[in-house]
Amino acid sequence: MVMTSSSHIKPWLLGWTQQLRGWAEDGSLLAAAQQALLLEGELQQLAELLDQWGASDFSALPAVGTLSSQDIAGARGAYVEDLSQIFLNQEWLAEASDQEISAVLTEELGHHLDAVLNDFDTPGDEGEQFSAILGGTAQSLSLLGLDDDQLIINIDGFEFEAEASSPASFSPASPTAIASITDGSTDGNKVFDELDGAASVTTVDIDSITYALVASYHDDGLQIVDISTPASPKAVASIADGRTDGNK
Repeated sequence: MVMTSSSHIKPWLLGWTQQLRGWAEDGSLLAAAQQALLLEGELQQLAELLDQWGASDFSALPAVGTLSSQDIAGARGAYVEDLSQIFLNQEWLAEASDQEISAVLTEELGHHLDAVLNDFDTPGDEGEQFSAILGGTAQSLSLLGLDDDQLIINIDGFEFEAEASSPASFSPASPTAIASITDGSTDGNKVFDELDGAASVTTVDIDSITYALVASYHDDGLQIVDISTPASPKAVASIADGRTDGNK
């Protein structure tokens, strides 16, 4: 397994791999994979991985690297199938406990195993379910199964689809600024022109795209923003009082 040289990773790497060895030996990892990834029958590839990990051979684990919070879109961790690589949020990593890091690594390992063992992505956040089962915190599996874990992250200037752990900013004690927009600013293509006096916001999901609907007091209008990639919000449309759509 190729690891980043980050000093934040080395102290807890041994502890996590020892956990994997224990789970492989006692059958916990097999049971978690079968439940979270909806596996059926006996899979030779999984059996071989479990044998390796039970023997402390971790060469088949995906590589682990770090990205800035902005590049990883605020997520604590992410798995990129195209690269077969796990990435961790370096700002979050500097403050996280060994237990928190282990849980996120296990979640991203679940995403990796799903990509390797299944022909199609398991519905919901299968990585979070996988980690919750192994961590003994799986009381709300039915809710976890509804989560969408898809994200776009930036690696060396290129965008990649990823399956991600929850945003680091979900921790109230450690909020992380991902991006900001102001009235009159641009996303490089369109202008955010109805944000003066922004007073309320709600979100909606349409065709797997998350939009923020921002109502503004001074502009007396509504700004529609694509926030599917939190670090790169995009202006989609805006509506102002008295404006016409060409018909009404």
